[in-house]
Amino acid sequence: MPTANPDGFEFDFKQSQHATGKGRLNAHNIDLNRNFPTIELEKSAVENIAKPKEQYNNNENRLDKFTDVMSRVEPEVRALMHWSLIYPFVLSGNFHGGSLVANYPFDSKIEGSQQAESKSSDDSTFKMLAKSYAQAHRTMSLGKGCDPFPNGITNGAAWYVINGGMQDWSYVFTSDMEVTFEVGCDKYPQESQLESYWEDNKGAMLAFMTQVVHGIRGFVFDLKTNLPLAGAVIYVQGIDHNVTTYRDGDFFRLLAPGIYTVIVERRGFVK
Repeated sequence: MPTANPDGFEFDFKQSQHATGKGRLNAHNIDLNRNFPTIELEKSAVENIAKPKEQYNNNENRLDKFTDVMSRVEPEVRALMHWSLIYPFVLSGNFHGGSLVANYPFDSKIEGSQQAESKSSDDSTFKMLAKSYAQAHRTMSLGKGCDPFPNGITNGAAWYVINGGMQDWSYVFTSDMEVTFEVGCDKYPQESQLESYWEDNKGAMLAFMTQVVHGIRGFVFDLKTNLPLAGAVIYVQGIDHNVTTYRDGDFFRLLAPGIYTVIVERRGFVK
């Protein structure tokens, strides 16, 4: 996906050629990266936020859960929600300008918490993913951009809090783990700078993509029929974020190095 809001970006660039913030808005004056379903992060509920209330037969059925929500969000966001629910994305990054850092969930503030960070259950894995990009980038890991960040990474809320962001949506409501990459202090780099941007980020993007090999991956089959099982839920004990198998029974569960207990469940099946 090249960009979620090309018209707003172009409009703001033509108006000012410097960052005013208006390029974030669509024609309805809505910031698309504040328009995804808001995640209420009450401190007592953080451990269970990503656990599904029910098990779905397949990823497509998840759309039913968000029918009402989709009618209330912007069309650009609706398209992104639909896209991320019907395809089993494993790992993704979204690219921004304005700073130089790899920013990982949560962006939302945990209510009642006295800590600046809003840590997800996969905090160690997200740090691994963010570092893989920052360390392969030409300068990001130095932490000497327009905002100083140790090792070139940050928890979203520890930097500044937003609600309704895309990376929080992806992590909580899909099987995808997403990191936001701020790739430069200038929101509107000149055309002559684009080759340098590419060289800065090419190796980092490749390094980030290879992170899909970390963790566990495989297929789930019906023991009696030997047919693949879609919609099986992969639980990792102690980490309340689950992924589901796709139509061929395949799954990827990204994890930082460690020893884990994994449970697979599917409605209608017994151990």
